Amino acid sequence: MNVNKQISKQEFLNKLKDLLSYTRLGSDIAALTLIRKYDSDYVKVTFTNGYTRDICIDCDSYAAIVKDVVARLGI
Repeated sequence: MNVNKQISKQEFLNKLKDLLSYTRLGSDIAALTLIRKYDSDYVKVTFTNGYTRDICIDCDSYAAIVKDVVARLGI
């Protein structure tokens, strides 16, 4: 695996969603979508029941995105 491969934030979020789907608390996540809101980057978390939650990830590294999403979702 090439650890230096650069992927977009949306590609990273797609992989994170797949990973979270294997957890009990993340199994009801339908999508993680990168959105722009208030001049900042946010993740729109869409759950299978239609509920959404926006999480600010502006200026976050990929490791910080994982930490922020997991912390805000209480996983």
